[in-house]
Amino acid sequence: MNGLLTRDDLRRNVITVEILERPSDTTAIVRWSNPGVCHYGYQTWRVGRAAVGGSCALSQAEIFKGDWVYRPARAEMRPQNFDAMILVNAMPGGPEGEMCPSLTTWDHECLRSVPRAINK
Repeated sequence: MNGLLTRDDLRRNVITVEILERPSDTTAIVRWSNPGVCHYGYQTWRVGRAAVGGSCALSQAEIFKGDWVYRPARAEMRPQNFDAMILVNAMPGGPEGEMCPSLTTWDHECLRSVPRAINK
């Protein structure tokens, strides 16, 4: 992949994203498949702030710099989907309300600004 994942990329490609497990509030195990580009059958994703804007791989909602997102965890070799992001509120099993008691270390003001997922 060159550059950031865009909504057009998500629409054009047959990208499959499946949440396999939620080991904690801040991690997810994802199966990511983009035919002809990459396939990760059991990839760890972690929560962080978006360094740049983009599109949510699950909901295709717009992501703004600073939003809370899940991203592929850093690895020895950078994965092909390094620029993919999933909004915190789009993640199945993620926070539903404006405040989530289990996320006490997170910036709740930022969580309130994350748009609700289009598809859950």
